[in-house]
Amino acid sequence: MENQIKQKLNRELIGSQEKLPIKIVQFGGGNFMRGFTDYVIDKLNKEAGFNAGIVNVQPTPGGSVHKLEEQDNLYTLFSRGIKKGNHRYKTGDFCDSEVD
Repeated sequence: MENQIKQKLNRELIGSQEKLPIKIVQFGGGNFMRGFTDYVIDKLNKEAGFNAGIVNVQPTPGGSVHKLEEQDNLYTLFSRGIKKGNHRYKTGDFCDSEVD
């Protein structure tokens, strides 16, 4: 298998410098928060014009919220499931949050 260099996710890579105004404070940046709660906010922003940014507050020492900051607080969401008997896979857009 060929070695591939994976580019670090950042705003320049996706062509977006826009930062949303912070309207939501979120304690912790774990998988559930990002995969469910932040996904819902992202959909509200895109489909209903909610225009809300999220700030993640790290509630415990040694947490991994700082890893988001290393990639401009962006991440990709991949989900899979079954809908009406058919397997569905979806790679989500880049979600945006701030780390504090």
